[in-house]
Amino acid sequence: MEQIKIISREKTHRRRTLEKIMLLTFAVMLLVAALTSCAAEESDADVADRLMGTWHLYEGNIVGLSDSLTFYADGTGSSVFEGEFGGEFEWSIDADGNLAVLQEGVPDDPDEFPPDYDFTMEIIYIILELTETTFSFETTVYRLGHVTGTYVR
Repeated sequence: MEQIKIISREKTHRRRTLEKIMLLTFAVMLLVAALTSCAAEESDADVADRLMGTWHLYEGNIVGLSDSLTFYADGTGSSVFEGEFGGEFEWSIDADGNLAVLQEGVPDDPDEFPPDYDFTMEIIYIILELTETTFSFETTVYRLGHVTGTYVR
């Protein structure tokens, strides 16, 4: 009889310990979810703040990308391509934390298209690294395909 009581107490103790571990695990999961949610909200603003200003294509990088990009706080920007003004664009941070740029494209021969053809294109830059001085990304560029690149200040 004594042995049954000891086994019963051990089972009760194990069950209580398991319940405590499960509660602690659940609390940690809730905390991680809350912190991740807060970090995601802050990271979009942080990304936008770090993008402000002018970025220059890193020397020796891929030909075909804008020589420089300038991001303004109002969600607009401008680009320089081959030493000349490349155009203005709108930008935002999308739901996945990527940089979305909406720019009107200029075809080599616009006469080949109907007069009301919309040349607007959206380019999604998947941000690989963004520091105060370096902006590394990957994207798909018309006629170049999938590319990675780096802009620096």
